[in-house]
Amino acid sequence: CLRALGYIGTVQQQGGTEALQERIKIEGVAISSNAVSTVYVRNIGDVNTVIDAVYLIDPSGSSSQCGANISISLEPGQLGTISGLSNCNVTSGETYVIKVVTTTGAEASYSFTYKE
Repeated sequence: CLRALGYIGTVQQQGGTEALQERIKIEGVAISSNAVSTVYVRNIGDVNTVIDAVYLIDPSGSSSQCGANISISLEPGQLGTISGLSNCNVTSGETYVIKVVTTTGAEASYSFTYKE
């Protein structure tokens, strides 16, 4: 019983000193006509966030921005859908990385292999 009380006290102390964080997570991507058409992103942080860029990194390591003028606002816990992307073409059998970036620089990456 003493161990449990000590643990609870530690958690409460740490909770009071932690700064609020902006964090995002890519939960999946949808492919249509050999291109990334939709990216699903969840705000897993403690504060509101705005996603303003999506990048596709190809197997050679080259990066290209997918679409322009992206501005998706997400509250903590909210799942957002980023669609209407362009310049995100993929080839069957290749592995790619999607990177999503917020206005303050927080980012998340998601690796996938496209198979037709």
